[in-house]
Amino acid sequence: STLSGHTVVKGSAFGAGYSAAIPSFKVHDKSTVEFPYRDFAGFIHDGSLEYNPTEYTWIHDIPAEWNISPAPSTSKPTFCHEGKWYCYTTEELTGLGAVSGSTTLTIEGTTEVRGNVYGGGDMSAVDINSNVVIQGSAVVTGDVYGGANTADIGGDTDVKALGGSMKDIFGGGRGATSHVQQTATVHFGKESESTPGTYEGTATVRGNIYGGSALGTVNVAEVNLYKGTMTPSTTDGTTGNVFGGGMGVYDGDHPTENNAVVTTKATVNLYGITVPYGIFGGGNTHATVADTEVNLYSGIVGKAFDSAPATLPDVVFGGGLGAQTSVTNTTKVDFKTTDDLATMKVYGNVYGGSKEGSVTKADVNLLGGTIWGNVYGGGYRTAAGKTAASDVIVTLNGTKFDRTYDGTAQIFGANNLQGTPTGHVKVWVKKTVDSAKPTVDGESNPIGRDARTTYDVAAVYGGGNQADYVPTDATLDPAANAGNPAKIDAACAEVIIEGCDLTSIEYVYGGGNAAAVPATDVTILGDYIINYVFGGGNGAGAGNPGANVGIYNNNGTPTNYGSGKAVTKLVGGHIMYVFGGSNTKGNVRGGTTMTMPDVSAYPAPTYDCCVVRDVKYIYGAGNEAEQDGDVTLILGCVDNMDYVYGGARNAHVKGGVDLVVTSGHFKGVYGGNDMSGTIQGPITLTIEETGCDPLVIDELYLGGNQAAYSVYGYKQVGDNLMARSS
Repeated sequence: STLSGHTVVKGSAFGAGYSAAIPSFKVHDKSTVEFPYRDFAGFIHDGSLEYNPTEYTWIHDIPAEWNISPAPSTSKPTFCHEGKWYCYTTEELTGLGAVSGSTTLTIEGTTEVRGNVYGGGDMSAVDINSNVVIQGSAVVTGDVYGGANTADIGGDTDVKALGGSMKDIFGGGRGATSHVQQTATVHFGKESESTPGTYEGTATVRGNIYGGSALGTVNVAEVNLYKGTMTPSTTDGTTGNVFGGGMGVYDGDHPTENNAVVTTKATVNLYGITVPYGIFGGGNTHATVADTEVNLYSGIVGKAFDSAPATLPDVVFGGGLGAQTSVTNTTKVDFKTTDDLATMKVYGNVYGGSKEGSVTKADVNLLGGTIWGNVYGGGYRTAAGKTAASDVIVTLNGTKFDRTYDGTAQIFGANNLQGTPTGHVKVWVKKTVDSAKPTVDGESNPIGRDARTTYDVAAVYGGGNQADYVPTDATLDPAANAGNPAKIDAACAEVIIEGCDLTSIEYVYGGGNAAAVPATDVTILGDYIINYVFGGGNGAGAGNPGANVGIYNNNGTPTNYGSGKAVTKLVGGHIMYVFGGSNTKGNVRGGTTMTMPDVSAYPAPTYDCCVVRDVKYIYGAGNEAEQDGDVTLILGCVDNMDYVYGGARNAHVKGGVDLVVTSGHFKGVYGGNDMSGTIQGPITLTIEETGCDPLVIDELYLGGNQAAYSVYGYKQVGDNLMARSS
């Protein structure tokens, strides 16, 4: 069907039939009629007609338990059962109003539809496919649905919004009893047939775009965003969004009936439009999806910043929006590889998880485009009782981070502000982009590698931002099961940095920012330059609870969990400062371990390692953060090393230090702290030439630099610990 010209539809437009309900009819009782008459005196009376009909409902299959006798027939079809009248028919009363094939409804010209548009019917089904095309200057006051109002589509639905204007677009149907048995697809604009790779479209959406249904189910949902305009009717972010899943309405009394479900997978592909507020792989309010995929090829998400934003907007999610949304399997967010990084722009934060709901596994791949914001493998303020994610992996291999504004260009493995992944978290950086990276100082760039003050990425964290990472295994009772101790030891936030001469990062943290982790595992395989590496977390800032390793906030009570160990492995690369512990505040309960494994353990092409180990300063413990645990360092095969300190730069270490040096050239080796603080356990320094190169140490000290060490312990003097002399 085609509605063209200046057709005006005062209600809704349907591609299929209207009603699937069994009809009824009414019969007037003529015995109640009083005809006009003249009485004996000659007066004429009008009579009366009381309308008191009997309503009959058509019926074909009469339940045997009704015991209707005699059985109705075509000559005597009517009967009464429990006060209700029926009329028997030999016709089957199934599939009323259904379309046995496919439907296509085209709205074009200056047609005006003052209700909704449906590719299917109202209450009647479509056996195969339903298609909707909106083009020209058509105006739809309401929403556009690829499916039906309350009925099934046996095959696929397809919505092509090529022109005109409308409120919301749904690939599926409207009501809770609407179902799309196969794939629901929304095309916002289209790819040019004459010039592949370019896009056409003039459609305008005032609300949101959904791959799924308002309610009800679809099997597979897909949204393709080519060209058109989203003009949100609100300014609070409730419109101007794209969802791979459905909408749903949360009703605590009827949670199932109000859920919008995508049974298999929901996909959003961004090729060219501007999405004002956000893209969600999942649903809006009360929606379930099995798997989601958000593919960002080209276009814009969010609004460009005129100045530094007070709070960064949250604009891309692998999961859904509301607390009642869920992704039962895997979310995937892919920034696709592009030759021109400026063709894909994201102004705000990116999440592998949901805004408030649950997801299972989360996978974020940053291969192209440019981000003005931060990336989180988990979710944002995950609601209480919801799962931010189980396992998380974030991979950076080509996306550019714009560093115009402070507080951006950071990658976190876990959540932002609230909630936690329950499984393993890994952040893997393979390549950063933006700055030139000359390998020979003074040739293509006069600024040497070690003299740089700008970096491609501000910070990488294995944990979360102000949200403790509390995986399930880290909280197990070690005595409850023989396998639990191994699970507890394996629970950690993992960070891998590689990309010899390709990676430029200012700070690398195994832990979180003002957030706890159970343990850390940091591996530096190679880089162009890293300014700081911390095995622990970052606890800077007023009111900061710290970034503990092995101690988390359990409803207001500090609670031990995990092994509490911070492990750092330096395989290769160029690094200015390496700390085994945390930065400003963050206890490492189980101690720090730092080693230099051989590059042969990380073979190409799986890993991109540097054969050079160029590290200026190494500290076995933290910067200004105190720690309870011991320090273990095993260092060797070093190409260029300035100074090694077994302890902290400026903090107390309640445990001891075990420092082993095997090979390479060191300007200075200190068993203790650098500037201040105490080592309250023993210091053991082992010098043995067993590595790959001769061992050369210019200056060797068993104690600290400017920090005193006493074998007799320390005494409290005011707020300070002072070394005892005997």
